[in-house]
Amino acid sequence: MGIRSLRVIIACYLTVLVGLAWTFAAGLLVIGHYNTISIVFMVMFIGLAVDFSIHLCLHIQELRVKGESNEVGMRHAIAHSIRPLSLCALSSALGFLSFYPTAYTGLGELGIVSALGMILGLIATFVVIPLFFTLFGYPTVRHQTDTHRFAWFGSQLIRFKNLIFIAVIALTLVMGYGATQFKFDFSTLVLKNPKSESVLALNQLQQEGLGSSYQLFAIAKDQKQAQEWKARLAMQRSVSSVIIASDFMPNELEKRTQQIQDVFNEPVTVAPMSYEQFLQQAKEENWSGGSQLSATIDPTKTASNLFGDLSKSLTALTHQQQVTLDSLPVELRERYISTRGEWLVVISPKEDMTNVKALETFIKESKQIAPNATGRAVAEQEVGGIITGAFQAAIMMSVFAIALILIWTVDKKRDVILIFIPLGLASLTTLGLMHWLNLSMNMANIIVIPLIFGLGVDNGIHIVKRFRSVRTLDAFFNTSTPKASLVSCLTTLATFGALIVAEHQGMHSIGLVLTIALSSILVFSLVLLPLLLEVTKKKPIE
Repeated sequence: MGIRSLRVIIACYLTVLVGLAWTFAAGLLVIGHYNTISIVFMVMFIGLAVDFSIHLCLHIQELRVKGESNEVGMRHAIAHSIRPLSLCALSSALGFLSFYPTAYTGLGELGIVSALGMILGLIATFVVIPLFFTLFGYPTVRHQTDTHRFAWFGSQLIRFKNLIFIAVIALTLVMGYGATQFKFDFSTLVLKNPKSESVLALNQLQQEGLGSSYQLFAIAKDQKQAQEWKARLAMQRSVSSVIIASDFMPNELEKRTQQIQDVFNEPVTVAPMSYEQFLQQAKEENWSGGSQLSATIDPTKTASNLFGDLSKSLTALTHQQQVTLDSLPVELRERYISTRGEWLVVISPKEDMTNVKALETFIKESKQIAPNATGRAVAEQEVGGIITGAFQAAIMMSVFAIALILIWTVDKKRDVILIFIPLGLASLTTLGLMHWLNLSMNMANIIVIPLIFGLGVDNGIHIVKRFRSVRTLDAFFNTSTPKASLVSCLTTLATFGALIVAEHQGMHSIGLVLTIALSSILVFSLVLLPLLLEVTKKKPIE
């Protein structure tokens, strides 16, 4: 729909497939394997690498429409595109590489593979596209350009620029508030497919009170402290049950024994049924298996013989030795009591552990009573804190590295600030929308914010470079750059949108949040950035 040239589309797809094969091989060469997170880039690459091909092909088309020959148009398009496209690839690679120094190994490997993919995708673009057109022919030249819709769009931006700036300020305030309220779900359980057998089994075990993968384990110094912790923990709203070694011992044994004796000492008020009566009733009521009953019964199996020793057994039960901890099976005793006399305290949660707020409450209430309580929940909470800090550093490194590249390459230094304004607003809008849509950051989609700068800077570079070359907003919207930016953003959106249907909740959340982020980048890049370039340009001296 955007390119309307089958030959160009085939060239773009061929370029992407070649770059994808190179990237997959390079990842195996450098790292040696792929993990659950890094393999996602194989999907992301399709949407990212095609951007290079789209910009190059549309620039070739633009020059050929202006009357340049096929070969000359190709050379000029490559000469004009190689610097901004290389800058885009480098900035995206730096954005991905900011994952590498973090404590999250899976994302660090994703950063390496992605950075390699950006460079190899760029090389594939300048190798495959010229070869394809040279060997199989150039696409047909349309002598009438289709930029009139973009030209109309540019005129409307100028017409309503004050309203647009007011709307952007209002949006920034609303999304800025939402961004301060965003949540981080440290639980890895929220990344799993909730309909998978393993997750359903975990939920059923917890609902039945048979255990939970999010149990906490604490070590009490002795039996007294263990029993004290148990009593206090059992009163907490987030705690379902508490188990210690003494729970496996019989309690109120004398009372329960007396109850058994009382049952058998009660006078018999109903005469026992004879075997003949029993046999007759079975036949009359058609009991299952009744026809297999024998006609007579062994006299030695009468009630008196069967239960004749019951009184002796009850007497033995009443006078048995006292049950102590040493009476427990060795395996059970060694599991719950150490050789130093320390007691294990097992704490089970009551609420749904996919609810991170409930999980945090469970951890907090448990550790207030048993400070050394630990387990999967505590480990994930602490790892989540480490990852959050690591990604704050990743964002700073990404922004700093990209800013250095831009300062070194752009002609006007204020353009660096203009390029970063849409990216900052896109980040704010993404976090704000996540709050208003009740979405949370997690171990997977936390990669989005560094990626906003690594991927979003591409549009900014293309727009700024082309605007400075034509100098006016009207002339800018009559070039191929707005269309190329729109089509490349939409192809990337389509790629990440494909992740939304994934059953793996980590991949699903990456696709959903990146769709929000890239939509924000697209709007701010094509609406706000050209206006900022127009209103901040120096007026010609009369």
